[in-house]
Amino acid sequence: MVGDWGNGMTHVVTPRVGIEILQPGRGDVLPAYSWGDPRDVLQEDLRLLVTGLETSITGNRELLRASAKARWALREQDRLFTDSLGVQQRANERLYDLQGTVSGSPMPTLTFNGSVVYLAQTRAWTRYDLGASWVVAHNAQVRYTGALVPADATHGDLWQHQPGVSLLAERYRLDVDVMFRPGGAPIDGWSAQLTRRMVDGGLVLFYEAIRGETGALYDQRIGIGFNLTTGTPDPAAPPQRGAAAGLNLH
Repeated sequence: MVGDWGNGMTHVVTPRVGIEILQPGRGDVLPAYSWGDPRDVLQEDLRLLVTGLETSITGNRELLRASAKARWALREQDRLFTDSLGVQQRANERLYDLQGTVSGSPMPTLTFNGSVVYLAQTRAWTRYDLGASWVVAHNAQVRYTGALVPADATHGDLWQHQPGVSLLAERYRLDVDVMFRPGGAPIDGWSAQLTRRMVDGGLVLFYEAIRGETGALYDQRIGIGFNLTTGTPDPAAPPQRGAAAGLNLH
């Protein structure tokens, strides 16, 4: 369903209904990986009713896009699940899970995004991510990423925050990010990356350090890399460390 709001503004609403069928697995039996959560059990032999709704508002750019999807168990056996202790349970409701996404750019210098996944059977969030980026000046950009780390056998739900800043010059770009989460050191991780743009590629130097729950340093990386590109690179694009060739020191 499409609505014309005038002045180049368009609103689109798309409802969806379908069936998702996952066949039983065949071949070798995979070993348990001892994650202590539903990742130990592959989704198979399921019959799910899928309902969803997607909406978007666009003008000169995409102002808002959001989607929501719910999956429902069609058979009684589809309501069975394995909890974090490895015990098989039966869900009280037919709702299997909920998934949602949102993104947009209400003004040219501001963008945001988010995604959530809720497992109705275990009543647990497995994903809750939020992000935003704001160009505060012609050569400066700030950003934020927040993520929910689901509970496991060692801790409850934890929020992880990662703010960052980018500074741009004519051919140089500096990206600095820090990470905060409960417990451990005051700053749980930080990284810095210097990128030098060239005519048909770029040179990247970066450093990254991450501390564990006790505050002790457990991962440290120094890297150098270069890549070749075609076309004109976007100076405002997020930093990329996937070099075509490079060297990492641990």
